[in-house]
Amino acid sequence: YAKVVYGGGYIREAFARVGFEGPDEGDDWDVLWTHRPQRALDQMVLPKRRGRRLANHCDYFAAAGDKCRLAEHMRRLVGHWDSGEVRDLPTYQLDDPEERAQWRRRVLERPEQHWLLKPCRGGASKGIIIQRGEQVLEAQRVFGKHAVAQEYLETPYMGFGARKFHLRLYIVVTSWSPTSAYLYDEGLVFRSLSEHKKFGIRDQARDVFSSISSDVEALPLAALWDAMGVGATSDALRSRTQRRIADMLREVLESSAVDASFGPFEDVARRR
Repeated sequence: YAKVVYGGGYIREAFARVGFEGPDEGDDWDVLWTHRPQRALDQMVLPKRRGRRLANHCDYFAAAGDKCRLAEHMRRLVGHWDSGEVRDLPTYQLDDPEERAQWRRRVLERPEQHWLLKPCRGGASKGIIIQRGEQVLEAQRVFGKHAVAQEYLETPYMGFGARKFHLRLYIVVTSWSPTSAYLYDEGLVFRSLSEHKKFGIRDQARDVFSSISSDVEALPLAALWDAMGVGATSDALRSRTQRRIADMLREVLESSAVDASFGPFEDVARRR
């Protein structure tokens, strides 16, 4: 049931520093954190063992786990703020005829731009296609409509070993109305083991990833801040990056934005 340790060796080292063994892969666990449905756990035939097991279960947040619903949510947020300051990568729901037509026009207008095709309910970067121009249009015909097309970031920040990376940050939301949330100072960085090439053919394993693999390493967030160096310029870059992260969270979680996307909090609470 617990097949992979998210974060790999870095997570094991973090556990060891505070005196814990593990985490374990496979079924020999005492405590499990999972997003899988409780009914799936009830149906599992686990090997017999001494003692009891504790499963901490949290259903996937639908607007994040389903990429089509996430794209719809983000589009409503951009429309809510309508200030030109919100900059998310353009994403189109391909099961919507109007959005699909808009995306196809954009592809033809900018044939050099790469696009990601993602299945709505895909995970672990599986099923993703990177293409551009006529190739991505043809790929979409085969791929199907239950997917999103997202603009690929061609010129990422290269100050961290000239390799692509992304952050996994953790927040706890203590109140939705009004919104109150706390961002944990530590986090994970998943970084490609290959240098990023500005031009040329894109490689899915090297350029798009969501967990560790033979092509990707896991690092503590502090490694990114350290890589920015020392001095006034580096301090300003760190501060600007951290401020932008906080601003992004406000854009997504601020009460009026959430209400604009999902409706008044009181109505949502009554429906649950």
